[in-house]
Amino acid sequence: MEEIRQLQRELTDYFNLYRDGHGHHWHPGIRRREIAKIDFPNKRKYPGHHRATPTVHKTYRIREVWGEKGPKETQYNAMKAANRLGARMETAGFRFIKILGWGGLGVACLFEVANPQGQVQKVVCKMDLHRGYNLIAREIENHLRVAGAKHVIQRVVLQGPPRAATAGGATPAPNLNVQFEIPALGRPVDDDEFDDLVALDTDEIEKDMNQGIGDDEEMVVLDRGEVIEEIKHDTQQALDADQSVLFIEFMSRGRLDDYICNASKRMVNFPDLVLWQLFDCLVKGVIGMAYPDAFQPRGSNPKTQNIPQFSETVRRLPVLQPHSKYDTMVHYDIDPLNMTRKEQFTDEWDYINSTPLASRTLTAGNFSWWTNLYQVALVMWQCIAQCHIEQPPVLEKVPLTFPDGSTRGIWTYGGYMVRPRQSGWQIDEALRHLVARCMAHIPADRPSLAELESEIGKRISGLNHATREVVEAKRWVTDHIKGPVPLPAGPPLQVDPLNQLPRDKIAEFEAARELFIHGKGPLPTGFGIGNVIGELGAAGGGMTEAQRVEMNRIVGTRRVGRGAALFNQWAPSAVRKLW
Repeated sequence: MEEIRQLQRELTDYFNLYRDGHGHHWHPGIRRREIAKIDFPNKRKYPGHHRATPTVHKTYRIREVWGEKGPKETQYNAMKAANRLGARMETAGFRFIKILGWGGLGVACLFEVANPQGQVQKVVCKMDLHRGYNLIAREIENHLRVAGAKHVIQRVVLQGPPRAATAGGATPAPNLNVQFEIPALGRPVDDDEFDDLVALDTDEIEKDMNQGIGDDEEMVVLDRGEVIEEIKHDTQQALDADQSVLFIEFMSRGRLDDYICNASKRMVNFPDLVLWQLFDCLVKGVIGMAYPDAFQPRGSNPKTQNIPQFSETVRRLPVLQPHSKYDTMVHYDIDPLNMTRKEQFTDEWDYINSTPLASRTLTAGNFSWWTNLYQVALVMWQCIAQCHIEQPPVLEKVPLTFPDGSTRGIWTYGGYMVRPRQSGWQIDEALRHLVARCMAHIPADRPSLAELESEIGKRISGLNHATREVVEAKRWVTDHIKGPVPLPAGPPLQVDPLNQLPRDKIAEFEAARELFIHGKGPLPTGFGIGNVIGELGAAGGGMTEAQRVEMNRIVGTRRVGRGAALFNQWAPSAVRKLW
């Protein structure tokens, strides 16, 4: 119990500094004396809202969290996981495009596949960095619950329902081998050797059978194309069933963060109609998470089917009130750059000595769909103000206009959008007031989903496409958002794994590869890089003494051994064949 109290005191101290704008300086070791003095919970009555802290509004600029695609601490594990995935995806018929990014726990990669009609489908695959964590399995369950909600990213099923069972009633087991297994040879073979093995001369087969040569059983000529398609099919089904990988839609337009940065750099506002439509999409996403399982057709199975997508609406759905026990989904991580910005930093937490639900608190711990709405409003705030999120958040009471024309004073974190500013606001006042209401400190003061759906619908429905507003919005979208038409699938990607490696490993691999390419035979296994030969399935003559001396000079004998092992860990099977 004392450990919990200590954690509560530390969090209380941190958020006290955070609300004053000094949270980035906090460290429990430095603050241990101050933390020890905190009496938690505060036995006095909660005095009300925390005072507003002045803040500086920073113009929106491009910001990279890690400088590259992820933290360097997990880069090595991310690359290893991506290569494991790449080998399986290659067998399933997918082409590796690039690593999109990674974090502390997972990695996301982009793949594409062309169907028989030549149409290219791109898909993103996420997988755990560390086996045994089962984080992806939980994420898959969340995606299954929002299947069919159009404005929430959907899980992609690579294959449709499993094929019908065999006559004996058993479903054939999937074949996960990257190489073809030929039992008679006692070893696996690669694609090139497989061609020679299955491309038999039918005339010779018939002649042998007539002369009684060979077994009495009928010999069947294998069709390589059919075998490959069957392996692709089975591998895709196995990937669909694998709880350690998640396939989701690829959002080809990139990050909203980049569009806000570009608009800020050019000093141009998002047109009102574009902002209303963006708000509409975000609110529908909130509806999709507020009512999980509500947008799936009856009898459908999102585990094995790609569910038709429906535009989310609250019509004919129950109204969700504060402290409702309805099983909604809370995201916690909605942001143009997908960084956590939670609303639960109120000092009301300091006065709670039980669960927030039992205490019937106004804000602290009152998580539900309105938590997602607050985060969506933060996104809109950044699109409108073209500034980074206020640090610390500024809570103030401002007069806000309601749809019926009345005005009420609301405690909100969106006051900056409502107050006059020197350059003036060029954005629809009704939109700014509605977004500010969504950022209200008390969830009960935020608009309902039904009200949002109604008010946004009035702004974007039944528009005359010849009006100036619509024409300008379309032109703005064309100029700032729409990109070139995606190109059709090209030849197989010639991937160089050096592009996927940490910079400090590249010299090692360059030396190893050059010696392998120019060597005239298998290198001694004890020399370290010899097992690269086995990995490539190549053969040749010996290494000259001059080459051995040069290799020692460039990377050193001990480093070559590490390079060989790293080669086997990093290089995808497709790349090994190319080399």
